[in-house]
Amino acid sequence: MGLVFCWLNFCTSLCMLYTTISIVKSQYEHRQLLRGQQAFKEVDTRWQGVAGTLSHILHKTISSGSETNKGSSDKDVSNTGPIILVPSKPHIVFIVADDLGYNDVGYHGKRMGSIADTPAIDALAYSGVRLENYYVQPRCTPTRASLLTGRYPIRLGLQVGNIDVGDSTCLPLDETTLSEKLRDLGYATHAVGKWHLGFSRPACLPTRRGFESFIGILMGHATHIDQTRANINALFTNESAEWSYSNESNHIYSSELYTQHAVNIITNHNSSQPLFLYLSHQAPHSPMEALRKYQTGYMLEHPDIWNAMAKKRISSLRRDYLGLVKSLDDSVHTVTETLKDAGIWNNTVLVFTSDNGGRGSGAGNNWPLRGRKGALFEGGIKAVGLVNSPLLPTRVVGTIQNGLMHVSDWFPTLVEGVAGGKTRDGRLPLDGMNLWPTISKGSLSPRSEILHNIKTQTPSTKERKSKRESWEYLRKDCITV
Repeated sequence: MGLVFCWLNFCTSLCMLYTTISIVKSQYEHRQLLRGQQAFKEVDTRWQGVAGTLSHILHKTISSGSETNKGSSDKDVSNTGPIILVPSKPHIVFIVADDLGYNDVGYHGKRMGSIADTPAIDALAYSGVRLENYYVQPRCTPTRASLLTGRYPIRLGLQVGNIDVGDSTCLPLDETTLSEKLRDLGYATHAVGKWHLGFSRPACLPTRRGFESFIGILMGHATHIDQTRANINALFTNESAEWSYSNESNHIYSSELYTQHAVNIITNHNSSQPLFLYLSHQAPHSPMEALRKYQTGYMLEHPDIWNAMAKKRISSLRRDYLGLVKSLDDSVHTVTETLKDAGIWNNTVLVFTSDNGGRGSGAGNNWPLRGRKGALFEGGIKAVGLVNSPLLPTRVVGTIQNGLMHVSDWFPTLVEGVAGGKTRDGRLPLDGMNLWPTISKGSLSPRSEILHNIKTQTPSTKERKSKRESWEYLRKDCITV
């Protein structure tokens, strides 16, 4: 019995030592992530060596002790829990909403009069960092192009409008995308949902632009019920049409379809490799097709301020739109819970953003901002945005970040700030800036102005924010018109 007791004490001491080293290593990695020091790799290798040696000693000791004391206990003590291998780089989950109004999230609506019910998005906002001086482009294609390249749309020839069916253009092939950079840094890269960056030839497709897999629609929109456009199937998997959901009996709602595939990607992901999941929803973009289960909370005649001049009763159009928003919020909840269930949430950075403002007239509430999707007024370009991550320091959790930010900033922010990579490597120059110190530490934003567009003709007085010759600027000190 004495030998057994001593052996148990020895194993307990080793376990405590191993746990202590693991905690110290985790804290050290966290600090190094925020500092962005390149020396992390060398230190990480040393810590992994120490942890690996201790793990080996502990395994050998327990194995030896088990043989020595075989039969001395009737209990079978074993570790039945999953082993989660933590990569040195954080996982990145980037969720894009389509045509989401500035006032169509609960955490904005509570002080501005909207009845949008978004508990999952609100929870992430209140426990993360809310970006309240964050701007995008006024339409779908320009915003997505700027997001994936870190460059202004004027450099890409995509600043005017959206790429439509039959257009021969696409995101320029000489551009390096965010997914390509993260893939080169060791990330598994997956795209789910709406592409809208061109599909006129194979080289334009998501799987040729840095994503290992893709399922979704390549064009701007399709029906939510069966993913068709003009009664033609619009759903693709990788580079082929996806027919699995074409029969009426197999139809699945778009938000649920994309959520299902996002869940499968997370669940089947090798946790030792960093993950980049680009989940680009079509909701709440038209057509206004909402399942009744998502409309339930809006069936009564609730007052809803979607017009700056007066209160109006909720319309059927508004109810359908809010139903689409609800399906989006349910997706955010499901994806977040799946990350936790998979054991990778604690090493994940999640971003939620809209691609532009709401359409207005019930299908999007941008109050108190003037304008709507397609316009350079605030209502078209000031977007909902937030970052949530257990890796954020407690001092910034639950805060509002008022530093100026543009959608092009996500490229260097994620590549340099989060993944620890380089963007100044001889490729085309970026317009985006690394705002990870601003988000994670509350530092001042390095950005003081945003170039939204350059037009060949002089812009109208009503449309411009400020003007310097033919340049349209949004300046940090501008007053909203």
